[in-house]
Amino acid sequence: MSLRHWTCAAALLVPGAALAQPTPTLDSLWPNADGLRWEYVYVNTSIVEPNFTTYATLWFEGTVQTFGGTAQVLHAAHSLPAKARSVAASDPLLASLWRARPDLRPAIAARTGRTLEDVPGWWPLLLHGGYFMKNSTNIQMWQPDWTHPTWTFLTDELREGATFTHQLVPELADNVFLHGTVEAIDATVATPAGTYEPAVRIGYVIDYGWGEEIDVNTWEVLGRSRGETRGHVHFVPGVGPIEMVEDFLPYLEIDCTPNLCPQEWIDWLGVSLVTRSLSLSGVVSVEQSTWSTVKSLYRQ
Repeated sequence: MSLRHWTCAAALLVPGAALAQPTPTLDSLWPNADGLRWEYVYVNTSIVEPNFTTYATLWFEGTVQTFGGTAQVLHAAHSLPAKARSVAASDPLLASLWRARPDLRPAIAARTGRTLEDVPGWWPLLLHGGYFMKNSTNIQMWQPDWTHPTWTFLTDELREGATFTHQLVPELADNVFLHGTVEAIDATVATPAGTYEPAVRIGYVIDYGWGEEIDVNTWEVLGRSRGETRGHVHFVPGVGPIEMVEDFLPYLEIDCTPNLCPQEWIDWLGVSLVTRSLSLSGVVSVEQSTWSTVKSLYRQ
């Protein structure tokens, strides 16, 4: 596949190894000037869905008011036919929750006004679009009509081993949590755009909680299960997110007492059904961003 490389008035941000290595800070780990764009190779590998490799893009453009204040709009799009559109205000977490927690589907449909089985959109969860807010203590996401942050990418605790926990969708369930861990602060990461170091690797686990598995045709309760999405994102000072890998494991634990669980659940116990990855192929500032803005990214 031929990948596009963006060339604009401002310079391409080159691999961190070619620059003086700045000390990681929360602000520098995700530059957020309006117009900044990240392009990735996107690989989807699945044992239940078609596999594909394409390209994907994240970019900042515009602002919006949320319950938490003014947020930037972080757009996300990929190049699959009929799906290469910006998905800035959708909620990939709810799409994942739809798959992981069948018992919550009526509540999700009531909140969104639609089912989420085949909605075109942005599929990666650990890097996703929406309403982006960065302050001195964290980088979080907001979504329309939610009165609280819906995701945490980073906090200002950047020492190796530091952790954070974010309760997700409390309006829908009380047992869905995001757990983040600073796994490394000096990683070396090879991407199509070059090799970057030092990179900060944040590990993420989304615990979807125990939920009832429902037969959608009969609404019979078949049993209970607990699943997770696991993975990591690498961030580089002055560049931003350069690489992501995530696995969706819908059946980490199952319980069908006093009956036997369906064989499919047993076969998939502890198995990743879908692996998604994003690997940087280019970072640019579009023409409305000045050269001084681009240079300032290296001085954070």
